[in-house]
Order: sequence, then structure tokens, then C-alpha cells
Amino acid sequence: MTLSAIVDSSYLVALVDDKDSLHSQAAQMVGALENHSVRLVFLDILMGESISVLARRCAERKHGPALETTLEKFTALVPEDSITWVGQEIRRHYSSVLADVQLSRGGRNFNDALTVIVAQVLAIPAIISFDSDFDNLPGLTRLSDQASVRSLAGP
Repeated sequence: MTLSAIVDSSYLVALVDDKDSLHSQAAQMVGALENHSVRLVFLDILMGESISVLARRCAERKHGPALETTLEKFTALVPEDSITWVGQEIRRHYSSVLADVQLSRGGRNFNDALTVIVAQVLAIPAIISFDSDFDNLPGLTRLSDQASVRSLAGP
């Protein structure tokens, strides 16, 4: 049985941005994810968030030309046809998303709360993330390093 995991923006940004403090940890996880045949699920809402963060970082570093290279690297990792489009689900789950943001006392932002709901709806048991706001959620395991991938995926 193949394990599916949603790819969070915190992981994807760290993987693409080699100046990110978690870049080496993200890069090390690639092998573990491949070795355990983890199926990566790229949600449109998180891809938009990732692109926004990467573009802002390029602007802040005043590396305009680096944006083109960054976006090329991003699209090589996440081709458009590999994206799962869930943005249209916002309307249906809006009140539940707001309730989760409130329940977490702001610990989960709107996209994170929507991600949790989408994971439940799509029966996806894991998220690849460096954000601890995904910890201790029933039915969702956060993968944040090689050991957590091995632990969930098995030997």
C-alpha cells in the first residue's frame, strides 16, 4: 500500500530555497520519501502560498533574476499537472475552516485549517511539514525528517 502525504509550503519552500535554514533537512527527506514510495500530494492552495513566499524572499534579497531560476526550480519539482485542485472546496468548508482557526486559537492559519479538512476528506494520513501546528491532530501525522518518514511508512 502506497502512503500519500500532502506537501506543505514550509517543506517545499525549504527544499527550493537553498538559503532556507531547513534546506538541508528538506533535501535529506527527498531520499526517504522516494525510498518509501510516498505519493506526494500538491494542493493548489499550498502551491500558491509557496510561490508567494519564494517571490517575497527573492524581492527582499533584491535578487530579481533569481526569481526566474527559483520559479523554474519550483515548476520542475511541481509540474502543473501534478497539482490537486481543491480551492473550489473553500466555499463548502468555509465555516469549518474558520472554526478550526478559532479552535487552534490562531495556531493554524486559514490555509493550514483548510489543509487539515482536505486531508480528512481525501483520506490522506500524512503531511510533509516543518510546522508544528500540524502536530497532535487525529488522523494526520506530520513528517518532518527521515525518521518520521521511516516510522510511518515502515521498513
